[in-house]
Amino acid sequence: MFKVENRSSDDVTIELVQKFVQFSSAADNFESVYLSFITVFENYLGLENISVYEIIPNEKKLVSVVRNNMLISKDNGETVFYSDENIGTVARTETSSLVNSESENYSFLCVPIQSNGKLFGVISAVENKCHFFNLKYQKLFELIAEIAGSLLSRIIQKNELNQLRQTLEKHLESKKVALDVAIETVSNQFDELRQHRNRKELLLKEVHHRVNNNLQIISSLVSLYLKETHEPNIQTLKEIQSRIQILSTIHLILLKSIESNEISLQRFFEDLTAALRYNIQSNYLVLNFSVKEIKSNFNFNTLIPLGMLMNELIQLSVEKYWKKEETIEMDIEISTLFFGESYQIEIIGKSPIQHVISPQNEHVNKTIIEALSEQLEGDLEEITGESCGWRFTFQEI
Repeated sequence: MFKVENRSSDDVTIELVQKFVQFSSAADNFESVYLSFITVFENYLGLENISVYEIIPNEKKLVSVVRNNMLISKDNGETVFYSDENIGTVARTETSSLVNSESENYSFLCVPIQSNGKLFGVISAVENKCHFFNLKYQKLFELIAEIAGSLLSRIIQKNELNQLRQTLEKHLESKKVALDVAIETVSNQFDELRQHRNRKELLLKEVHHRVNNNLQIISSLVSLYLKETHEPNIQTLKEIQSRIQILSTIHLILLKSIESNEISLQRFFEDLTAALRYNIQSNYLVLNFSVKEIKSNFNFNTLIPLGMLMNELIQLSVEKYWKKEETIEMDIEISTLFFGESYQIEIIGKSPIQHVISPQNEHVNKTIIEALSEQLEGDLEEITGESCGWRFTFQEI
């Protein structure tokens, strides 16, 4: 035990401060700092009535957390208001108090625990002997209290940093999850774009392949016309031109569908019938098109010959059953048969005449129709009478 009176003040102060720093250096909470107070003041100074009061922020009062050299919970601690004498005065003024009462024979010392202008609480000590505490004790208490204030400030900062770190970790974790979702989304979108690109490339190759095949059909048509007549006239050339235009229209419709990433059966035939209306120049042609109960779309192998077949059937019907310059209205309907295993297209109009006209190049029309029907592996039925036209049953190829 140190004797303050019999030793150099500086020596005592230095040794006790060293002891306090030794015991409190590893403190990571307020209670550890308070235990360091008790260890130093009780074991090395022999003080038996050490108390520590913590302030309650924004309430101008304190509560004891150490009483008679023992840690106690705040729930059981003594409450002291700033308006109270001694301890309350020290907290309010943040100034040490040293009282020696000869009449009551006691000595009281109380110092504030603070750091950088922030008050954490006070340390008080009472001895039943007047003039027990003096300025040497006050200087020692103030120095240790100042070190303790720095420790408490560091603990608060550490706790705040830990809370900030936890908040940041949660924030980063949420951002990581969001980033992972974003990366996965972008990756999926990239895969979809790549699939769309590959699909476009495949469809474009298919269209180009079909263009080459259909150019062969045009070449065969020209050869067929040349065999039918030794001197092709203007009408012959117009019919060849008409078929080339329809074939070109079909290709353009398909290319447009590829660009929009959507090959819609309804849209394809709507665009095609719009082109067919103007392909028959000798009559005013109205084509009403509808799709019934077909959920899937046809591939190019089916759409191209089917579109060309529609042109040939409409062309042949107009020439056979109607007079030139007449208004013609025809209904075109595509539907499913046998639970979607096969399909049927009907091209039917109400004919105003009771006799059939033989078209000039009917043989060429029928030859092309037969070739396209075989390509689609379908069965063609001609409808005559009050209503006339065609019924074609086929499967997708």
